[in-house]
Amino acid sequence: MKPRKLIIMVLVLVVGVSHLIAEPMSTKKCCKPKPVGGMQALTRNAEYPVFAIENRYEGNVTVNFRVDEFGNVSQINIVGESGSLFGASAIEAVQSTNWAPAEQNGSPVAVNYSVPFEFRIN
Repeated sequence: MKPRKLIIMVLVLVVGVSHLIAEPMSTKKCCKPKPVGGMQALTRNAEYPVFAIENRYEGNVTVNFRVDEFGNVSQINIVGESGSLFGASAIEAVQSTNWAPAEQNGSPVAVNYSVPFEFRIN
């Protein structure tokens, strides 16, 4: 066998094997936690603070929390808020809503999750 043919055969084998190794092999399917009843349920549980309505205040709040594998909510924190009037209402909405847990490969798993709230007067 000539040296040139040997080199080409070795390159083909190396490239072929590295290509197989580089193929994605994960079949993990994930889905995020969801409010039971959809986002409408979460919206229904968010009460606009009376003081904010009376003074025509508007604002945004982002709530971060953990949903465990049973749908229980814990570790609720405000991670972004424009004004301090709306955080308590957003936390109450998250706590008052039933949650379906996140899933990975068809099994429920605990995850951290964030939900933004927008408080606007129509």
